Amino acid sequence: MNYLADTQDVILHGSGNSMIREFQPRQSVGVNEFGDQRAIYAASDGTWATYFAIVDRDELVRSLVNTCFRIVGPGEKSEPFH
Repeated sequence: MNYLADTQDVILHGSGNSMIREFQPRQSVGVNEFGDQRAIYAASDGTWATYFAIVDRDELVRSLVNTCFRIVGPGEKSEPFH
């Protein structure tokens, strides 16, 4: 997934639901204004899409806290830290 995201002009949506035919905006429950939006959620990062596709929200997860950042130096940036 990371290779695909890094080499193609795509964004990725992670879901275990193989029956999705059309994406519809949905309301998130975020702790800040940015994360609490009605939107279609996708990422240009294969790690996030894979995580959301395999996490068992019904059995294991009551809430999700996620973030990603890169360390930026002069003329360069690090790999993403999740």
